[in-house]
Amino acid sequence: MSELGLTLGEARAYVTLPDGEVMTAAEVAGGAGIARPKVYEALRLLEEKGFASSSIEGSAARYRALPPRFAIQGWLRQREEERRALKEREASLGGELIEALPEPSAGPPSGELYSYMEGVYGRGRTSQALKEMFDGAQSRVLNMTQPPWIQPRRRWNVGEIAALARGVDVKLLLAREGLSDDERWRPLLEAGGDVRVTDTIPMKLVICDESAALTSLRDPTTGEQGLSNVLIRQPHIVHSLALLFSEEWEAAEPVT
Repeated sequence: MSELGLTLGEARAYVTLPDGEVMTAAEVAGGAGIARPKVYEALRLLEEKGFASSSIEGSAARYRALPPRFAIQGWLRQREEERRALKEREASLGGELIEALPEPSAGPPSGELYSYMEGVYGRGRTSQALKEMFDGAQSRVLNMTQPPWIQPRRRWNVGEIAALARGVDVKLLLAREGLSDDERWRPLLEAGGDVRVTDTIPMKLVICDESAALTSLRDPTTGEQGLSNVLIRQPHIVHSLALLFSEEWEAAEPVT
């Protein structure tokens, strides 16, 4: 079921729920081998994805699995619709960037063209772009972020801690909601990085040295964070984005 987009915890919770019967979250946690704090999130997501339903009996919520023939078919339709919508948004964004960005001037004698901006789409390509930026950083890494996290959990803090070991100055500015998962920031703090927290951030932004910045784009209609990004290599724009980071950083609270 993980290949259909369910996490391992969601899949365990779903197969634990008996057909036609109801269970409390505590019962699901025990049967599925899921930690109590995480089972509520798994059940909530199962409801959102159409695999389960809940009801309140007394003071406790009880959960029921929906039949696989309905749940899986409905989930597949939902995923197909999401892929179609994402494809349309990316095509629209690509068209807007083509219209908005100037044609590059003639390159050096070798004939190569220098690209100042690059569209980066999807979780895998974005995660790889971040790894390349962290691996190449020489003087500083500035990261302003919030959930949802783009990188997989196994890559959290890896590039940043490696940069610290090379003597790179690493700063992580979190929106307050990101503090709840301390695996995202505590290893970096313990390794010697600087971590601060603020109520909200204007954008998700990563800057490495004076040479590159990666910023995530929000859906212009809903304002939701998507998987469309722009990688910027124009030094003046990178410098301006670094000034924005500095303003947000100075107003934030240190995490100790």
